[in-house]
Amino acid sequence: MKKIGYSTHGCWASLENVKEIEVNDRGNQWFDDDGLDLSQYEAIWVCLSPVDAVGYALLAEEFGTKAHREAKKHPLDFVVEVDLGGARPVLDDPDGGSLFIRKKGGERDA
Repeated sequence: MKKIGYSTHGCWASLENVKEIEVNDRGNQWFDDDGLDLSQYEAIWVCLSPVDAVGYALLAEEFGTKAHREAKKHPLDFVVEVDLGGARPVLDDPDGGSLFIRKKGGERDA
């Protein structure tokens, strides 16, 4: 079975860059990456529900508005499907998002 996530952008990024942003820029918690060569992995934040992902596509002041209610009715108009084949979740946020990582290149066996 193909595992799909939903993202506002759909682009994988270097795990090193994601860690830099999450830890140094935002001060967020991080997962135990001891023994993991971050340069060999890529990462993406996704939601497993397209409705949850819509929340990341809107501004905070748009929550609860007519635009937000409409977006939740048609979430795939606002988010991108992401193939999570070979990826594994390593971190969750309180709003339904999960950070998935996978090996860079052709190997997809994180």
